[in-house]
Amino acid sequence: MSVRFKYYLRGCGLGILVASLVFIVSLHAHGGAMSDEKAMQRASELGMIMPDDTQTQEAETQTTELPVKETNLPDTQRTTQAVTQKVPQNDTQKQTERDTSSEQNDTSKESEKKAEEKKKTQDSQKKEEEKKKAQETEKEETKKEKVSITIKGGEVCREIAQDLQEKGLVKDAEDFRKYMQVQTIGHDKLNQLRHVRFFKDLDGLHAHMRKHADILRPKFELVLDTLDKELSGLGIGEWTKPHGGYFISFDSLDGCAKAIVARAKEAGVILTGAGATYPYGKDPKDSNIRIAPSFPTLEDLGKAAQVFVLCVKLVSVEKLLG
Repeated sequence: MSVRFKYYLRGCGLGILVASLVFIVSLHAHGGAMSDEKAMQRASELGMIMPDDTQTQEAETQTTELPVKETNLPDTQRTTQAVTQKVPQNDTQKQTERDTSSEQNDTSKESEKKAEEKKKTQDSQKKEEEKKKAQETEKEETKKEKVSITIKGGEVCREIAQDLQEKGLVKDAEDFRKYMQVQTIGHDKLNQLRHVRFFKDLDGLHAHMRKHADILRPKFELVLDTLDKELSGLGIGEWTKPHGGYFISFDSLDGCAKAIVARAKEAGVILTGAGATYPYGKDPKDSNIRIAPSFPTLEDLGKAAQVFVLCVKLVSVEKLLG
């Protein structure tokens, strides 16, 4: 057992010795320990950039170390001499230049876009100002223009409206004609002129109104006589006895006016709507009826008066019994 152990120790020692010799030979073959200069040279050959080379790269050059003639000195004492030569820019520099160029292009495009938008805004403002000036000029010209028209005797509204359209005073003759059809009661200079020429003076007006009275008096007397004969003393209606004007105001029992008008219409007599004398035709008591006897003839008026008093009686009875 002890003999084998000796052989084992001897084998281990020989193995360690051989390994040491191989390591020494290998180290000597590869030049021994790498110095700082050789490490930097090797890094430069592999494309690495050293801090001291920044300024040289900006000038589109880089430093490459080339070995000089070797002496018999050991490897650790070899020296190198820096030889500078011009080489192309590396990929990092090119990428930086491309990025810078792209940024410059973007900035240039943005500036062009802002300038274009500013120009459009200025053009729009200029057009708006020109439009306003044109409108003001047109208004001033319109104010300055004077247009005169002559209305000939016998011309109707349609012809006058057409003349106004041709002179540029109205846009549409038909619309103007329709507008003129609906007018409020007020001063009408043309009608006033007609009246003055027809009546001539105040005496002429009085004489003409006496003629009106001669026509209207029999009609009013007929209606009033019928109301007196048929309704007096019944307590179902009251009425006025005017000395002028065109209407007789009749008041029925409360809540009967609309029914009386409706009954008369069924019998063929059209009366003025109930409550016509009130604002918006709303009679709070529903009792007032305005009788207008001026239009029918005496014969028709007598029949209509009889129908009216009959409707008053029927509706009043229904009211009292209901």
